[in-house]
Order: sequence, then structure tokens, then C-alpha cells
Amino acid sequence: MNEVERNIQEIEITIEEAKACQTRKNTLLRLYDNPDFKDIILEGFFKEEAERIVSLRGSPNCRMGEQGAMQYALANDIITSIGGLRQFLITIETRGNAADQALVADEETHQQLLNEQLGVSEV
Repeated sequence: MNEVERNIQEIEITIEEAKACQTRKNTLLRLYDNPDFKDIILEGFFKEEAERIVSLRGSPNCRMGEQGAMQYALANDIITSIGGLRQFLITIETRGNAADQALVADEETHQQLLNEQLGVSEV
């Protein structure tokens, strides 16, 4: 396999990965439009549950004794899980947006490499 063929293979893998990121982002955007997802995750988990847990964690009872310490630790775990899920979703969208931008250039590069392999000069 020569260098051009290796480059073609590499860019094809990059294009495939970018398309997978786009697909995942589009799936997420459909979820964002789903009323049930909005109600349960965006409003219920990210807002209402976060507010409830932060309020609970701030309660004086949440730090008193062994039971309070366990509640405090559980509240921290839930807050971490809310942030983790939110960051996961943001990452999917960010990677998809980056893939949108990179894909055009990658497809142009792919075509140039194919032309080079075939010995076709660009006009």
C-alpha cells in the first residue's frame, strides 16, 4: 500500500467517525425536541431534582450524625451524576458540531486524494 492509499484509508476512517458523531448529535437533538425527554430529563432531572438536592444538602439535618453524613454523601453523588449526564450530552453536541465543520474539508481532501491516485489533475 502506497502513501496515497494509506492517506485515503485514513481520511475514510475520519469521515466515517465524523458521520457517526453527526448521527449521534442528530439523535440528541431529536431527544431535546421530545416532550417526554424535556419533562423528565431537562426539567425534572437537570432543574427540579438539582434544586431539591442542593436544598437538601444545605439543610442542617444533612450534616448531623451518621445518617446526615450519609445523606450529604448521597446528595453529592446525585449532584455529580446530574453534572455528568449534562456534560455527556454537551460533549455529544460539541463533537457533532465539530464533525459538521470538519466533514466538508475531509470530503474535499478525500476527493483530492482519489484524484491523485487516479492521476486526474484538478482544473
